[in-house]
Amino acid sequence: MQRNGEISVTLPYRAALSNASKIVENSREDIRKWKIKYHQNRLIYRDGDTIGKSHIFKVVYLPDTSSQPSVRTHGSQICLYLPINDQLESQKTQNLLAPAIKKALTKEAKLYLPQRLSYLAEQHDFSYKKTRFGTPSSRWGSCSPTGTISLNINLMILDDKIIDYVLIHELCHTKQLNHSTLFWSLVENCLPDYRALRMKLKKQQPI
Repeated sequence: MQRNGEISVTLPYRAALSNASKIVENSREDIRKWKIKYHQNRLIYRDGDTIGKSHIFKVVYLPDTSSQPSVRTHGSQICLYLPINDQLESQKTQNLLAPAIKKALTKEAKLYLPQRLSYLAEQHDFSYKKTRFGTPSSRWGSCSPTGTISLNINLMILDDKIIDYVLIHELCHTKQLNHSTLFWSLVENCLPDYRALRMKLKKQQPI
């Protein structure tokens, strides 16, 4: 089940296509529940919305109804050119924004997160090897055994204090690659109010 609402079935090589139908049929109730949850929680971008920390979403309505919708980025503005009869809230229109939004968040993440991570590491005596960026649908960040910290570009939609919590969380994994009592003690030493920030993060999800 993809973040754009589409459902895909992955089969082993040489598996019969009829197996896909069986999987879908057996999962029909789970799919129905997921679809309901998806449409309830689907983020709708509206004219004037802030994207990340510094980008603004702007809708420009086109009088020519035969025109095709398009998206262009001008500096910090993400502009959607939309025929006046098209629906901004439609899934098709919202999905059209995805590449531009991803590009904007990636740009912001690469400018802000490495500097902030380096600052927090120096402040709290942590070291790490390098930083990577991605868009995993279920993780805000991770730390490898070799000290590579991977960060979700969607961190840029979060409050600064919650971003710091994620960065501190991953830096603590450079010393404790687990979620033991010692690990959480490290986190608390850096962020005494981490529990409140952690609860706020649980209410968020990558877009």
